[in-house]
Amino acid sequence: MKYDAKICLPAYKICYACLYLILLSLVKGIAYWEEIGAVLDINVSLLAAVFCAETYCMEWSGRRGEIFALYEPRRKSWMVCKRLLIQTVFLWLLACGGYFCFLWQRPIDRGSVPFFGLYTSYVIAVTVTILFWSLLSMTVSNLAGSQWGGIGTCIMLWLAMTSKAGQELLGDFSIFAYSSQSLNEFGREWRWLAGKAVGILAAAVMIALIPFILKKKENLGKV
Repeated sequence: MKYDAKICLPAYKICYACLYLILLSLVKGIAYWEEIGAVLDINVSLLAAVFCAETYCMEWSGRRGEIFALYEPRRKSWMVCKRLLIQTVFLWLLACGGYFCFLWQRPIDRGSVPFFGLYTSYVIAVTVTILFWSLLSMTVSNLAGSQWGGIGTCIMLWLAMTSKAGQELLGDFSIFAYSSQSLNEFGREWRWLAGKAVGILAAAVMIALIPFILKKKENLGKV
């Protein structure tokens, strides 16, 4: 596990992930406690998409591809899943701590919902967000054979889902339904869980597809 952590969490990735959240807290103004979770949930998704796009491709960029190709299919799938897990856990811990980076703005406590309730709902929402976008980016990158293909696809999908038309079309079933709530709904309404449930289901499907994608690439002589 320590060896895999060194490979998938190099210093430059840790640095830009931390800087991303710090800069976000500096440039994104918020007025109320409820806005913190909404801002982070929708923006951490982009970080997750970029951060995990090379989960599989890193074997080739790091010149370990020939060794990786010799592993049996089950071991390949396990290594990819393990490294994805390490990255998502890191992003989750970062997102949980990033919530407090906004405190310097002294957001107003409206007193409608206790802090524990707001923070708990945020942690639930951002957990699914990180899992979904990490897996989506990695899956598309695997299929395209390029991390840029995964990142580009995720950005286009992100723009579509965060647009007004996308939010109206998907409603509570959007992965970003949590962020589109009104201030009075945060910590009180839980309809956004429908969107997160869809995200969990999609993530489960993508995890199940990992062995088949690797096998297909092996048959094509690319693994």
